[in-house]
Order: sequence, then C-alpha cells, then structure tokens
Amino acid sequence: MMTTETATPLLTVTVAGHPPSQNARLHHMTRYRVNRMWRDEVAWKVKAARLGRVWDKVRVQATFQHRRKSFADVDNLTASLKPLLDGLVVGGLVVDDSPEHLELMPVVQVVGDRRAVTLDVWAVEDGDA
Repeated sequence: MMTTETATPLLTVTVAGHPPSQNARLHHMTRYRVNRMWRDEVAWKVKAARLGRVWDKVRVQATFQHRRKSFADVDNLTASLKPLLDGLVVGGLVVDDSPEHLELMPVVQVVGDRRAVTLDVWAVEDGDA
C-alpha cells in the first residue's frame, strides 16, 4: 500500500496567500469571483505540469503556511480548500472532486516566511485505496 509519507508526490502545487474562509463575510458574487481566481490559478499550474492524463483517484495533502503561530481552525481551512480542489478537476488532473475520486488528508499547518498553501497530490491505484 502506498503511504504519503514515503512516496514522491505526483504533483506539488503552491499558491501564495490563503483562500477566504467560510467566515469571511463576502457578497456571493464577490466570493464567486475570488474563488474563481483561486480555482484558475491551481488549474493553470496543473495544466503547466503537462502530466498527460486524468487520474481516476488521487490523494491530496494540503499544507497551510502561516507567518506566525496563530493557526486557524482546521474545519475552516478544510472548507476554504474547495476552490483549490476544483482547480485540480478543471486543470484535468482528476475526474471529479467527490470522495470517490479525491481523498483529502488532514490539513497541516506550519510556520514559514510567507502565507501560502501547498497541495501535494499522489495518484491512488486500485490496490492502494
């Protein structure tokens, strides 16, 4: 069985900043435009990687990098990943972002020199699930 700790990711995508949390009080059209920018940034990075195929199932580990050790609520961070995960689908990496096709590992938070989100993606073969 493949473990995410030892295997090299199929793709690593890093985007600067953090997507808005569900607690951000945004007008629905503003939220749509902002989320679309996050989705498109991830989608273009996936396309630029030129992996050449669409996977049926992937495993994703999201790492939020903060400038200080004032970590956010994990539930809000998980919910804020939606446009980034949509970008994996729009970019052609995975068939769908449903649990059947995309396994989301628990969110990791670290302290670093800038705010960023990194998605590490592993392909899951039939025997690995």
